[in-house]
Amino acid sequence: MVGASLSQGFPAERERIGLDTNVFIYFLEYHPRYGAWCASLFNRIERGQNPAVTSTITLLELLVQPYRDQKEELAQKIFALTSTYQSSNGCR
Repeated sequence: MVGASLSQGFPAERERIGLDTNVFIYFLEYHPRYGAWCASLFNRIERGQNPAVTSTITLLELLVQPYRDQKEELAQKIFALTSTYQSSNGCR
């Protein structure tokens, strides 16, 4: 997935992206292999180049470990990340 260019493997502009939990984890933990690629992906989404969707289950999956480990600051970071992008129906 990650090669010579961080943009390698991205869908065409305006093509909708489905995000699974692992993409958020790689981004939040800045995974050594996929962290930069995921950061570029979220940057594309934030700039409006690609709309993105994820399951409501994703938030639950992301919050289990921080709450289990009593890492409130990480839980707040996750909640902020998953709630700052506008949804397609205009709601957040």
